[in-house]
Amino acid sequence: MSFREDEIGGTARCGRCAGILPDETLTFCPKCGVPFSRVPPTDTYTPFQEKREIQERSRERRRFYALSALALFSLSLCLAIAGRVVNDQSLRRLSSFPAIEFYTFDVSEFPKLSPSARRQSIAIAVQAFEDHFGFPLRDYSIHEDRLPEEVAPYFQGPWNGDDLSAESPMLLSFWEKRLYPKLFREWRSKPARPLRVLITNIPLFANTMKDSDLELRHLSGSGLVSGLGHPSFVVTTTYRMLTRDDEFAKAGASMRTEGDYSRHLGEYILAHELGHALLGLPDFVVSNAKPMPGLRSPASVGGASTDQNDPVETDCLMHTDEGGGFEAWKHLSRRTLGMPSACHAYVAGLDAFDLRNQSLALYRAGHATQAKERHTEALRRAEAGGLQEWVIARWREEQGWFSGFSLLK
Repeated sequence: MSFREDEIGGTARCGRCAGILPDETLTFCPKCGVPFSRVPPTDTYTPFQEKREIQERSRERRRFYALSALALFSLSLCLAIAGRVVNDQSLRRLSSFPAIEFYTFDVSEFPKLSPSARRQSIAIAVQAFEDHFGFPLRDYSIHEDRLPEEVAPYFQGPWNGDDLSAESPMLLSFWEKRLYPKLFREWRSKPARPLRVLITNIPLFANTMKDSDLELRHLSGSGLVSGLGHPSFVVTTTYRMLTRDDEFAKAGASMRTEGDYSRHLGEYILAHELGHALLGLPDFVVSNAKPMPGLRSPASVGGASTDQNDPVETDCLMHTDEGGGFEAWKHLSRRTLGMPSACHAYVAGLDAFDLRNQSLALYRAGHATQAKERHTEALRRAEAGGLQEWVIARWREEQGWFSGFSLLK
């Protein structure tokens, strides 16, 4: 009596050919002839069709794993190539400094500087920046009677100064606590975006003296701020200059002509704030309690002189004095515009920027290895030179672009 394979389960089979054994008394396989002494029978077998299916599934799994590994490798390779392309483009888009867009916008409620004096102040700012820091600013534009789009919604008034809301641009806290955090996030995601500089005439009150992160010791008793320099946006105002001239007159540095106003706005305010926004230089404040034969000798950020015997340097643009900065302006106003500054207090930070600029030029010329080495040295000097933290963070990110992926955080 014969049986089909699919009708038999748990039946003894030949250990070599898996043929069904019809009689358990046999000593050899009637199908292949193998003696059971050499290959004993078995009852743990898999039907042939199921075995073929198992083998096919195994082959499919091996093909799947092989294809998956190939796909993963290809994806990794594509991502690596894409990442390097993006990084390369990012490095090539970088310039020594971003383009600068100057905007002027006055409101009718407060005194105004003439348009010609404002234009002259911008020319003075560009020249003074090169005088003090050694870097020319070539790429800039002027947009008169216009507001940058990021601040336009906030310049609707009221301007009477009574019961100002937290959204008023007349308050330092609005810029420092509300607007700048938002603009800074946008700036970090767009390394090559232009720097926008607003020149306006609204008052800017330092209403956050106790919890401000800014250096405010050099403000006068009026608590008025002339400008804020930030890498994402610069705002300056002529209000203090035009309405508080009596303070300057008492300090022996009166401003009487439009030329005086242009020089003060251009160098003492605009170029100073560009020093913050483009170079990450901090304010250096000198206490009026110590004798000052000139303006000051090089000082630390905390305000104490590094050495009482240091040579007096009277035209350090980022240095100022407590209580209004009148002494600083008095000395700066006597400096010859167009002549390099005699100040050496910022050499370490400026050398770091010079090395970074060299690095970018080397990269664009195709010398990537030398560019990265120069950039590494620039970062090291920036970290040691007291530059503001945003400079350090940005340059660390640029370092990643030389090596591969660098994710914005």
